[in-house]
Amino acid sequence: MTNLNRVIWTIAAGGSGGNEDPTAVDRYVYLSGRWLVCKSVADMFRRMTDQGDKSLFMIDSTPYREVMSRTSSQEIRYHWASRMISIELARQAEADPGLSEILPDFTVSNVESCCDFAISYGDNWPEWGGLRPMSVGSPGYQLARHLAMPAGYLAERPFDELITTMEMERLPWISFPGGELAPVALSTVQMSMDRSLVAAADRQLRQSQVETSKLDKGELFERTAQQCIQRSLWRAKHPSCKPYSIKIGNAKPDIDIAIIGSRVELIGEAKAMEMPGSVDSAAATFEEQTTKIVGQLQKRLDSLRDGKPVVDGGGTLYYGDDRTIALGVVLHSYSSSLTNAEMLQLLPASLITEHIAIADLQAWVLILATMNSVRQVREYLRFRSDLLSMGVIALDECDLAALFHSPFRESQVSDIRRRLSEYSGPAQIPLGVTTISPEVALKTPTPVDVMSWRNQFYTAARVEPSPI
Repeated sequence: MTNLNRVIWTIAAGGSGGNEDPTAVDRYVYLSGRWLVCKSVADMFRRMTDQGDKSLFMIDSTPYREVMSRTSSQEIRYHWASRMISIELARQAEADPGLSEILPDFTVSNVESCCDFAISYGDNWPEWGGLRPMSVGSPGYQLARHLAMPAGYLAERPFDELITTMEMERLPWISFPGGELAPVALSTVQMSMDRSLVAAADRQLRQSQVETSKLDKGELFERTAQQCIQRSLWRAKHPSCKPYSIKIGNAKPDIDIAIIGSRVELIGEAKAMEMPGSVDSAAATFEEQTTKIVGQLQKRLDSLRDGKPVVDGGGTLYYGDDRTIALGVVLHSYSSSLTNAEMLQLLPASLITEHIAIADLQAWVLILATMNSVRQVREYLRFRSDLLSMGVIALDECDLAALFHSPFRESQVSDIRRRLSEYSGPAQIPLGVTTISPEVALKTPTPVDVMSWRNQFYTAARVEPSPI
């Protein structure tokens, strides 16, 4: 069922009329599948026959990749990671008096109830033979209603907009006239509910009358990311006093994330920036937002290398050096552009470096939990930088991490070099796509130690030929 995630959601969000013939739904699903295939083939053919400037070619291909990203599953996702991030977001909302006043339904209990209902809903779908929505007043209902769109609300929207709209990620539940709610975009609720929660919190915070600059989705996401990153690095040490800051020129900006042992080992910036509704704006959004993040991270690294300390909330000073690394933490992967060597080379500030990397929060949670230490994270950043510098293209950060942990890594990288040597000029090599079964993604429990999770992360992965 989850393979039809978006198609089923479009029926609920965009359907109207009184036709109850089930064959009409069957035909809609069939034609939707044909449209997606034709759209994909047409865009791919147009890209292959385009003889224009190479940089314009890559930018022009971004809408195609964005459509693929929105309509198919191209990222490794685990339910335990989505639940962990969602619970932490609720915990941060509950702990802050200002946030809890505006977001009273954002509680750990409600998040857990919504997650449990989505799992049960999916498990029992064949037995129920259709919808069995959450009734009014059920556990989690008060939160789920903030993640729901009224049935038929987008009935006037043309199909090509409906099938690619970002509204599904923000409102994956559907509400019905009697008040019942259903997680119709099931895999979105099961695997990416944290994104829906951030969007819902943003709507409520914007509607509130509280005029405090700190009460916004950015602050909530930063606090959530900070805790999730620190918890994912099993053996990392860090001070308890927050926030962190560093002197840059005459300014003293915050540092969202800091992992500190005997020195500053890792810093990070978390940005809850959204993708635009139109796929045609994806390339410009990628360039604008990632350039901003890279610039902020680079300035902080430069200050640390110049001897400026990180200062925590208690006034304690911590110093870094040229071994300090920086992570950008975002909401989404920008149509896989963050692991696309050609797209990264188009940025004004290069993102192919062994000191800086940007990925979405869930990808970092999954990957950092496989690492023994920050030292191994540095090794991974060096490894991914080498691959991207060669011209490797991956659909997901986890594809690179799976290769990093592969027992056959040396021979696999040698094969990539051999394939590249067969070209007379610059070339790109698509990395195989790492996939996991839906059952593994849903049922894998939260890891309890780094070695067992690293083994699970690698052995559960199946590498398929890249569609790029």
